[in-house]
Amino acid sequence: MPIYTIIAATAAQYQIDRVYGGTTAVAASAQVLDAYITMPEDFQRFITVLDPANNWQLHIWMTDDELNTWDPQRSSSGTPFGLASRRLVTQGSASLIGRAQYELWPYPTSARNYPYYYIRRAETLTDSSRFLGVFAQRADVLIQGALAYCSEWPGAEDRRNPYFNLGLASQKREQFYDQLDRLLVLDQELYPTWLETISQLGRYPFAPLDARYLQDVTMPSW
Repeated sequence: MPIYTIIAATAAQYQIDRVYGGTTAVAASAQVLDAYITMPEDFQRFITVLDPANNWQLHIWMTDDELNTWDPQRSSSGTPFGLASRRLVTQGSASLIGRAQYELWPYPTSARNYPYYYIRRAETLTDSSRFLGVFAQRADVLIQGALAYCSEWPGAEDRRNPYFNLGLASQKREQFYDQLDRLLVLDQELYPTWLETISQLGRYPFAPLDARYLQDVTMPSW
């Protein structure tokens, strides 16, 4: 049976996201499962997704195109080892519309727990906003950047901008990027992202590797 998404349910009926492709006059059995992970509203991207039961990380860079090649019928079930980017939520609860959604694969057939870490999306600034990290004590750097943009704008035809000055804009922009570079270095001391390593273990496409495998295998010396 093809895969459908349930968008509403009552005690006796399920409403699916599209017209049923089978013969409606024939009784058909189905399995109901939760194959998708809907992310929080402030989600930007994953850092890692864990499977504590199997002691490994899930692959998080799978695409739905790859999944459509490996399992177009979505017939594989069992222990998931990856998350495929799916789409933004377009149906269902109003509070979930527009959120990022990922597809667990192979499909789990029992309730499981998958803790994850993610990078939050930057919040819209307001008068009461509180900055975190390196900006907590240096909100003035953002003001410096805003002044650089303000001094570039000549104003409207009937209302000129008295702050307009291209020479001042160049000076403010230079000061802004200089302070921003300093804050980037401080930010790396809190949460390093510039240093990257390439692990050969992460290149195996079909299953994650856990500590038990690493304890049993002899890695080559270089």
